[in-house]
Amino acid sequence: MKEQYEFLKPLGEGGFSRVYLARHRILGREAAIKEIPPEKKDRENRKYGLEARLLARGISGALPCLYDAFEEEGALYLVMEYVKGRSLKEEIRCGMPLARIRDTALQLSTFLMELHSHSPAVVYLDLKPENILLEENGRVRVLDLGAARYPDEKGDRSFTGTKGYAPKAQELGEKPVPAWDIYAFGVLLYEMLTGLPMGKIREQSLKERLLSKEIPIEYRPVLEACFLSPSGRSGILDGSGLQAALQDLKPFFPGTGNGFRILRSIHCCEVGKKNL
Repeated sequence: MKEQYEFLKPLGEGGFSRVYLARHRILGREAAIKEIPPEKKDRENRKYGLEARLLARGISGALPCLYDAFEEEGALYLVMEYVKGRSLKEEIRCGMPLARIRDTALQLSTFLMELHSHSPAVVYLDLKPENILLEENGRVRVLDLGAARYPDEKGDRSFTGTKGYAPKAQELGEKPVPAWDIYAFGVLLYEMLTGLPMGKIREQSLKERLLSKEIPIEYRPVLEACFLSPSGRSGILDGSGLQAALQDLKPFFPGTGNGFRILRSIHCCEVGKKNL
């Protein structure tokens, strides 16, 4: 591995893996290398195999390209495209104009549609701002398929995901369904529209969320359907239904008080550029 790649810096670390930025010594190409250490190999081997196969099939243009997958000295490795951009978490912190929110939401719905319409369907299970990057041209990229599962997959049903973005059924370890991703999307959309941190959102009831003055009236039916999707009391049960619901939303809604959000976004971006 080190004969082929120069390791430049760590990019992130989770409970079961580490990700590094590296450069191929001959090609000069940068790559993101995900490492599952030997002590985590037995537990993560199945997830590793599924993530590698899904990336290799290119089931969504939002996912990074896979360059290689192999085992070395007991550790498992995925060598992937290094995606440059700002995390959705940072975008939310700066504030997003409605046009950008709608565009981001539509791209995410396309990603979920591609996963859910795959045969067999794939449930992402960990949709959150930290796993989403926006490239400079606005293209949405989704990282880390490590939590993804097939709905009918047998075996470990322990909780996989992030509390706050996962519905109760997911936290309880029930059989995964695409509607869980729709619920997480609803939380993401609510975050983009309000700028509220996850801790505050978790304290709110469904009624409080939908009546927030930051939520344009036109978005409320979509949000309510997303939050109710795991219960089956909603017409949005997968990515295809979500995309259809979002297509009718207009890029701008006059009089919804988004001027501050737009100005805050521009200011934050300018500050970010100066600090680069």
